[in-house]
Amino acid sequence: MKEKLAQEEAKKLACIKRQQRTKELYKKYGKATADLILKGQVCIGITKAMVLESWGHPSGGINRTTGAWGTHEQWVYGMGQYLYFENGKLTTIQN
Repeated sequence: MKEKLAQEEAKKLACIKRQQRTKELYKKYGKATADLILKGQVCIGITKAMVLESWGHPSGGINRTTGAWGTHEQWVYGMGQYLYFENGKLTTIQN
């Protein structure tokens, strides 16, 4: 009986946390971008902060190139997924 109550309480807590995260993302980024993040997706033009919200930190690290044109970054995720940024904006998705 105690286990069942603990499971129900954990489910309620998880639901509340999801609702809070959704509300925070809507306020921070707007509905369209928040919905994308909540689905674990990314798209060209979003910022590094938005990618971190959606995919988390890159498991394979970050490679940076800095030149007169600005800073380019390659974020390496598992399973051959790469994200490329120019001056903080996502410009290319490779998988």
